[in-house]
Amino acid sequence: CAACHNEEPEAVTRGRVHYEQFCGLCHGANGEGYLSPRANALNNPEFLKSASNEFLYMAITQGRPGTQMSPFGKDFAGPLDDDMVSDLIAFMRYWSREAPLKLSTDTVEGNIEDGKAVYANECQLCHGKDGDGAIGLSLNNPVFLNSASDGFLKYGVEKGRSNTSMIGYENRLSEKAIN
Repeated sequence: CAACHNEEPEAVTRGRVHYEQFCGLCHGANGEGYLSPRANALNNPEFLKSASNEFLYMAITQGRPGTQMSPFGKDFAGPLDDDMVSDLIAFMRYWSREAPLKLSTDTVEGNIEDGKAVYANECQLCHGKDGDGAIGLSLNNPVFLNSASDGFLKYGVEKGRSNTSMIGYENRLSEKAIN
């Protein structure tokens, strides 16, 4: 039947319920973000393209220590089992319906001292002197750093995040500066 083709998959329907119960209060009913300070936009196209399912899984289950993002995985004393987390990820993926990009898992080679200068000039105002967040999100969170590949970070710097103050630097900085 024609109407049957417009129905969302069952995992998405279940994930929607979990999202409404556990995520929407801070991240917004439609994933628009920032209802709670620093609760990022989960429906952001650049974020969804660059975030792997493993990255999302770790963020959901382990949270972001030191922030309002609590761990929601049962192994971390949260309410969600692995099936519920999988359904939640399916729901989030349904916003874009595009498979995530296959970003490089290689370590980016760069000069730390040069990177400190680039960070001070381009990033510190929003992300804080030590990456602890100011206007923008914190970048120094241990769970974030353990789950974000260099490819994910580089993509974020290059492309930015539409509808946020995070601009893309691919046309402003050299690849060396980004690295």
